[in-house]
Amino acid sequence: MILPNAVANTATLCIAAALLLACARGEENATTPPPPSSHQILPPSDDFCTYNSLGDDTYISFFEPCEFIFYDSTVMPEHFSCGDFLKDNESNAIVVVKQQKRKVMMWPDSCVANGPRCYNLSQNPHLSNYTLYENTEYAMEFPAEATIVSVNCSADFVRVQEFTDNIPESWVKVTREATFGIALFFFSAMACLVAGVCCCCGAC
Repeated sequence: MILPNAVANTATLCIAAALLLACARGEENATTPPPPSSHQILPPSDDFCTYNSLGDDTYISFFEPCEFIFYDSTVMPEHFSCGDFLKDNESNAIVVVKQQKRKVMMWPDSCVANGPRCYNLSQNPHLSNYTLYENTEYAMEFPAEATIVSVNCSADFVRVQEFTDNIPESWVKVTREATFGIALFFFSAMACLVAGVCCCCGAC
């Protein structure tokens, strides 16, 4: 089939633009490594968790409930650290009163993402306000005999990291495909437009 000069020139320019973009895309994919994950959420640093105060930041559990363990103890934790505090459990100085799991909302210490954090309930009786279902029949009740509570949200934080780590790969792939499609359409349309204008001006 023989095409008129105007149509042939227009088709040639459109095909050339498409091939040029396809070659450039292929070269980019062949030479450019996948971008590193930039959305990974890192846990609070050890330095921060050593000196932070309640309310410096907050934590919200999205996927998994946090583990609450209530203790009756005369031994008090130092700066929310459960390490030395739980070691005293071997001497029967600490009695486990209750264990429960519950999601938290705006918990005033993000270091629960790293593992257990222990709090003196006599100094912080308001902590139950940061569990879900506050002021409802499903509200979490802190045992009256408990003096210490440990809170561990590390299981939830692992799920959060897994979720955010999977975002870049799929998001970048979709964005790259959409960007290429838009660019291909744009440059092809421009090539066709230029060719049409040239033909109208008698350049064909």
